[in-house]
Amino acid sequence: MEWLSASAAALAALAVLFLPGLVMGWTWKVRGLGLLVAAPLLSVSVVAVSAVALGLCGIPWGGPQFFGSALIACVIVSVARVLVPSGALKVQGNWPRHSTAGIGLGALLVAATLVAAWGHPGAFSQTIDDVFHLNALTWIKETGSASSLTLGQLNGSAFYPAAWHGVVSLTMALSGQAAPIAIFAVSAVIATAIWVPGCIYLCRHLLGASGLLPVVSGVASGAFAAFPLLLLDFGVLYPNHLAVAMLPGALGLMVQLLRVSAVPDLVPSSAALLLCLGLPGLALAHPSALHSLVAFTWPVFLVFLWRKWIDAAGMRGRGYLVVGAGAAMAFTLVLWRFVRPDPSSYWNPVEMRAQAIGEAIMVAPLGQASTPIIAVFMLMGLFYLIRTPERRWVAGLFAVGAYLFVNVASIDALPFRRTVAGPWYADPYRLAALLPLAAVPVVSWAIIALTSRLQPALAWKGRRFRSASVAGLLVLVFLIGQASNILHQVYSAQDKYSLTEASPLLSRDEKELLDELPSLVPDGEVLAGNPWTGTALAYTFGARKTLQLHMLSATPADVDIVNRKLDDARWDPRVCGAVNRLGLRYVLDFGKDEIGGGSHPYDGLLGLDTKGVAEVVRQSGGARLLRVTACADS
Repeated sequence: MEWLSASAAALAALAVLFLPGLVMGWTWKVRGLGLLVAAPLLSVSVVAVSAVALGLCGIPWGGPQFFGSALIACVIVSVARVLVPSGALKVQGNWPRHSTAGIGLGALLVAATLVAAWGHPGAFSQTIDDVFHLNALTWIKETGSASSLTLGQLNGSAFYPAAWHGVVSLTMALSGQAAPIAIFAVSAVIATAIWVPGCIYLCRHLLGASGLLPVVSGVASGAFAAFPLLLLDFGVLYPNHLAVAMLPGALGLMVQLLRVSAVPDLVPSSAALLLCLGLPGLALAHPSALHSLVAFTWPVFLVFLWRKWIDAAGMRGRGYLVVGAGAAMAFTLVLWRFVRPDPSSYWNPVEMRAQAIGEAIMVAPLGQASTPIIAVFMLMGLFYLIRTPERRWVAGLFAVGAYLFVNVASIDALPFRRTVAGPWYADPYRLAALLPLAAVPVVSWAIIALTSRLQPALAWKGRRFRSASVAGLLVLVFLIGQASNILHQVYSAQDKYSLTEASPLLSRDEKELLDELPSLVPDGEVLAGNPWTGTALAYTFGARKTLQLHMLSATPADVDIVNRKLDDARWDPRVCGAVNRLGLRYVLDFGKDEIGGGSHPYDGLLGLDTKGVAEVVRQSGGARLLRVTACADS
């Protein structure tokens, strides 16, 4: 039944992520693969912007409100379309040959990886960040607000990019599924229906219209562990997962806007419009996606400048280019300087520079398994790109991705590590996830170039048959070489999504107790508990609030007294005063074992029954629900 539920949730996710954007793009006469790739950019913008607007207007968040907002967005695009002079805008875009096969094969690879990692759709990530994500979805359902301006209240932030949470909350509302199943469905749709077509689209505009390229790039997009699986394992970084998945499509539009595309299918004005409409969604999926887009755009922009410089007539034309280059540099510096998280949240480097360089070339960052085969494909791809004058600059995209990762991961850091990597929290994992974006075109070009050189040696008749055979063999060799890379990350993720007695956040007994809370604790009651032991998930799984909905939630004075001194309630009158002001009658005791092996000041919540402060209501293994008795008469 879980798989049927996940299918329903996936259909709902497809409607949210594609339907508004498809209508908006179609209205602007965009067709084919470009429409498929642009649609989620536009739809996520509608989700994120409408959530903020509805929140400011005091209108609750939900399916009807979202589709009403989408209708308004479509009307605005339609009006803009009418204002364009007749004949100035023609049907743009096409469906490249073999794109369906490429999307299908890539999606199949990615889906198989995700299913192997998750185990079943109802599984949830046993990580610190998932406490926030799960409870945020419950909070949205309860408060009717999915705004990026309010969601941060859960962990004390003034702002939290909430586009992903808006998408998942709508998926829950439309499909009627619980948060874990909706998260699985949305993650699968993002990885298969946004990332894979986006990579095919990007490679087409970078490398040309080779008939085999859509199949090769589609398979390559699903053959790296660093994305999409890494961000679904580490963290867990669901918002970043959405943001990175949209980057190939956004970069494909940027390549056309700057007129550097090998086979443009959109006029620059249409590419500009789609980018402008998609950037709010990209930024509110995660702001660092803007920095990623700008970083990968610089090689494209330099090619644009060089070509314009050669074609410029006179000093005036070249002067305009110098001014434009200066403005772009100023924009980049301002973006890096002011749009970044608090430096206190930055990560430390994790490995030596030589190791980081090797991992970047192998596209196996942070200790992922690898084989020499991928290095051969990467080096051959870079070699053939550099040997091809009109494609040489594409190697610059990989140089950007490799530099960002090596810079942030290296203990013997390159200059300006914190300045350059700050927008990504100087986190090696977030920048490691960008490597496949830069590597897919390199590997794809290696296979295409090798195919063109090897196929004439075959005696078989039919050039297409020879090319398909050679390319198929090379893809098979590549996939065999990547098997260990993917399986290593799958095994790591399986540990995070497994529910056992030794699970790092919630054990099976603890989850069972949380599921029983609605029958044990009256509605409206609040519970105390150490969130680092998983008690905060009572909000999602038990429909009962805790004093802290996340590990980083603020702790007012009364909450702090309870956490530290509740076991002294019989002797310290301040404790019962705090208990009564909070309306606290129940406590969840999941022991001392905290996720990550930490130790935080919640000792006042332990041993309450032995000290006569509370009585046990229900016990499941080592997990206990207690009712406070010491303050009944105070």
